[in-house]
Amino acid sequence: MKRFVSERPVLFSSLYVAHTIALFPLLTWLLPTVDVMALKLLIMFEMIGTAGALLWLMGWWREAGFNRPSAWREMHLHWIGLVLPACVIAILGIKMTEPGQLLGLIPVVLLIGIQEEMIFRGLAMRALLPGGALRAVLITSVLFGVMHFGNLFGGADLTYTVVQVIASILGAVGLGAIRVRTKTTWGLVVLHAINDYVMFITRDEVNVTQAQSTFLLVGKIVYTVVMLGYGLYLLRDELPFRAKKAVAA
Repeated sequence: MKRFVSERPVLFSSLYVAHTIALFPLLTWLLPTVDVMALKLLIMFEMIGTAGALLWLMGWWREAGFNRPSAWREMHLHWIGLVLPACVIAILGIKMTEPGQLLGLIPVVLLIGIQEEMIFRGLAMRALLPGGALRAVLITSVLFGVMHFGNLFGGADLTYTVVQVIASILGAVGLGAIRVRTKTTWGLVVLHAINDYVMFITRDEVNVTQAQSTFLLVGKIVYTVVMLGYGLYLLRDELPFRAKKAVAA
């Protein structure tokens, strides 16, 4: 297994994402009477379990960014993941005000953060990093976006899903760059959870399946373009034209 992952990191990561997309229709077929939200929870636990098992089998927990504070670097770079959600709240306001819902969302968004960061900025990133930081960030970002096509099986609108895929790819460049620079995944779990929490409380709906307004769609794109720019800035020394200048000098 370790040899396959080391020699074919793109294929390995792609197969893992394909498995995550296939889970929803498979479970829907196997468990036709189970509620959509319950199926999503089952899928979440399966993805955490399989990613965790793979990290354990290959001895990659620390290398995948689940390490001790002594290994962390430049933690201040996480600031953008706090400022942008604060701007979203300031513009849209908080729509979800029920205390029970607000508290109940916390473990949900933490699970989502752990699941997605463990897979993409953890497992896939560690597999791809030997081929270069920029390459690893771009490939994991594309895979992260493609994974969201699985939402179509949960009843999501096609237009909304396509926008979500594009936005996820752009935003993930920023997340991946932070992972490379800080050398830890823990901070991204928190940022991911905060971002999803803000998304839910500013829309007053947990199972979002369609665009609620053009304003929200545009806002999501702007948000993620900022994350793209931030990510490319953090990885500026890895960009081809910068690398050529360095060689010429």
